[in-house]
Order: sequence, then structure tokens, then C-alpha cells
Amino acid sequence: MFLLRCFISGFRGPGERSIVCFHLISLQNIFFNKYIAMLLYMVRVLNASLQRETGYLFESGGQKNKKDLKSDRENKRKETKIPLDCVKERKITSEWVAWIPALLVVAVIFAFSSQPGDVSKETSGNLTKYLLEIMGIWEEESIYAPTVDVEATDVLVRMLVHMAEYAGLSLAIGFAVTVSGVRGKLRFIYMVILGLFVALADEFYQIFVPGRYGDLADVLFDAVGVTAVAFIVFFMGRLLQKKVCPVAGERKFMNVTLDSISFADAVERIVELTDEKRRYVVTPNVDHIIRVEKDKEFAAIYQKADLVLTDGMPLLWIAESFGAPIVERVTGADLFPAVCGVAAQKKIKMFFLGGGEGVAEKAASNLKRKNPGLEVVGTYAPPIGFEKSEKEIAKIVSIINKKEPDVLVLALGTPKQEKFVYRHRDEMNFGVALCFGAALDFEAGSVKRAPLWIRRIGLEWFYRFLCEPGRLFRRYFVDDMSIFALAWKYRHELCAWKKKGKNMSETEN
Repeated sequence: MFLLRCFISGFRGPGERSIVCFHLISLQNIFFNKYIAMLLYMVRVLNASLQRETGYLFESGGQKNKKDLKSDRENKRKETKIPLDCVKERKITSEWVAWIPALLVVAVIFAFSSQPGDVSKETSGNLTKYLLEIMGIWEEESIYAPTVDVEATDVLVRMLVHMAEYAGLSLAIGFAVTVSGVRGKLRFIYMVILGLFVALADEFYQIFVPGRYGDLADVLFDAVGVTAVAFIVFFMGRLLQKKVCPVAGERKFMNVTLDSISFADAVERIVELTDEKRRYVVTPNVDHIIRVEKDKEFAAIYQKADLVLTDGMPLLWIAESFGAPIVERVTGADLFPAVCGVAAQKKIKMFFLGGGEGVAEKAASNLKRKNPGLEVVGTYAPPIGFEKSEKEIAKIVSIINKKEPDVLVLALGTPKQEKFVYRHRDEMNFGVALCFGAALDFEAGSVKRAPLWIRRIGLEWFYRFLCEPGRLFRRYFVDDMSIFALAWKYRHELCAWKKKGKNMSETEN
């Protein structure tokens, strides 16, 4: 396929190199001027579709708001008497239809990849000569023909067309996912991942074509086209999309129910729970959402949790990408010292369970120094595998019951800490249990937390991976990748909350 063979080396001298560079500039003008104009036009169409999804239409006569659109749709449905089920089915049908352009581009890519090597090379060479001829800088019978390295120019043509076809594929994918209600960072990720998947599959397919072979270097050119368009769509989406304000309160998110509240409200709510008995708080990240989907007991734990606070930054990105942003990221690592500060003022008793040997004691010592008056009534680090020992579990329950803490902080790791509280909370006397994972290690100084600027841009997970690559590689780059499939699975629920959240916001206003 003439679009995929890019690595042909060789320039025969400085003069030829200059000529080829001149040819590259000319070819770039031919291939990209109108193509980029087409891309920008399609991006405008794509974002107009997105604005209709979010309820904002910008017309020459001004802005038409969501209430007017909603009223028009409701009146139209009453007039035509279309059941809601039919409307939903029609939306799903439109989503499938939106994938047709992307599928057609993929079909064209694989059709050309099916050409034998000699046919592909001949086709690509003919295209290069034709382009040079119409530019008037090369003729086959001309005395200047020897000064032009057609083979080297062919490499440049292949490279440019290679990037162009995958740019088109990326744009088609972006259009399809936008019709499904996806935007922002998640749309960018879908465009890049799906585009690169097609590129890798295409190179693998060529291994079985006579005279062809797969070359990962070709994927780099594909990636340039895919990523360039994904960035254009992303930044133009940021410019054109009207900002949606988050709505505070309990809300459905994928397979769990979250409490979309601010950090200050979360601290206040935890303090209120200390006056009650046997309550527990969880802080979901990507790994938790995936585990809820697979583990029925873990799903039940989340269903019965008293407070569910969003820890993982990718979850905020997903919510924002569907036009239903979460108020704020509230991590267990940040909540822990804040709760300790309030506990010191209000004489709230705390117990630390978990961490390695001496970690809980060190964390307690550091926190007492920062918060004079903090009452840590006990610490305990259970041995590895304690959850399988009834004797060890009975020992932990007994220790906690003797201390009767208002706040029980667990740092046993997921899902051990959540399952321990869920299974044995009726046996223990405590106010509220906080499943905070590595929070004890951070406060003890045994594990260094990411700098603040890294946390703010949402890359704390990557910092942790760099610190512990052996332990976290599979979790972050294999297991957690299924979050994108889950986001697609629950896209209709997320879009439904977007509409519900806007209605709530309009009612409040």
C-alpha cells in the first residue's frame, strides 16, 4: 500500500537534498492547505453537534437556551406522540450511524494494505510522479529528470499521505464519540487509543500480505496524524464549549453513587458521622470503579457506604467529558490531616489501623506534633494475610472495642480495608471508619507523596508508578485501562445525569 511504506533512505548530494526539500514544501501546500481547511470545518460541525448535546446553540439571532430547546422537544413529542423508548432507540441508532465514516476509513486503509508489495510500490511511485508533473517541476523526458530523486520524494509523499489518512480516521472517530455525548479529555483519549489500535492492527495484517511486512516505524507516522487532529479537536472544543458548573449533592456515576461535595463539606460531614455509630467512608479511584464492576461484595460495600468521595482524578475527567462535572477531587491523603486537625480541636478520639511495622506509631507522633491536643487512643499493624485468620481478626476487633474510637482510620489497602469494615463493623464500637489507604504512609514519611503541582494536573498516579514501577505497572497500564470501556458502557447514564444536573441548576437559579 502506497500509504504505508515510508522508510526509503538516500539523498545523492546537497543539491538533490535542496531540491527534495523544495518539493516537500510544494507537496505540503497541495496536501495540507485544503485538507486542514476541511479539518477545521469538520471540527466546527463536530463541536456544533456537541453544543446541541449540551443544550447550547449559537445562532445569528443570539443564544437559544436549554429551556427553550427542551420545551420545543416536549411539545413536538406531544404532537407526534412518540414514546420515550422510541426516542432512546432512535438516539442509539444515530450513535451507530455516526460510526459509519470511521468504518469506511478503516475499510479503505485495509483495502490498500491488501495490495501486494510490488503493486503498492508501483502505485505510490506513479502518484509521486503525477504530483511532480502537475506542479511542473519534473517531466519524465526532461533533461532535469536526473536531478530529482523520485524515490526519495516518494518517501515524503507516503509520509504525508500516511499522516493525512490517519488524521481523517481520528476526526471520524472524534465525530462518532461526540454524537454519543463524549467530549473533552475522554474524547481525546478515545481518538488516540482507537486510532493507534487501527494502526497496529494494520501493520500486523500486512505481515500476511505477499511482499509486505509490518513495521512499527510506520505507526509513528500514523500517531502523528491521529494525535494532531485529536489535539485540534480538544483545544477547539475547549474554546467553543460553554463551561458547565458542577452541581453539589449525591449523584450516580457509572456503577456507583458519589457524593459530589467540596473538600470542606467532606470534612464537616465526617465530623458529623463521628456522633453516629459504625459508619464508613470510601474514596474511589479508577481501580475501585473497575473492582465494583467485577466484585459483587465490593459493589455492595459501595452501595451501603455512608460517604463516597472522589479520589481519582481520571474520574473527574470522565464526569467532565460527559458534561456533568464533579465538584472537587477529595482524596483520603488530603482528608486525613484535615480531619486530625479538627479532631484535635473537638477532642475526637482516633485509632490508626494498618501500615507497616511502626508506620502507624510514626504517623501518630507526627500528627500529634502538628496538632497539639490530638488524641490517638491506639495503633495496630496487623500481619500480612490477617484477613484469612479468624484469630487475628478477633484480636483486631477486641483492640478496637477496648479503645472505642470516634474515628477509625484504616490503611490496609484495597479491597482489604473496605471488606474488613463491611464484614465486621457490627462487631466493633467506633463512630466512623475512614478507608484511606496509603494516608498513614504519607504522614509517617515512609512513602513520599507527589509534589503539589503534579497532584494538581492529575498525574499523582504516574508519580507513584515511577516510584514503584514493578508493583504498579500492571495495575495502571493493564488493569485500569478497562475504565475507558466502562465509561463507554455507562455513557447513557452519564449523559442522563448531565441533563438532570442542568435541570437542578436551572431550578436553583
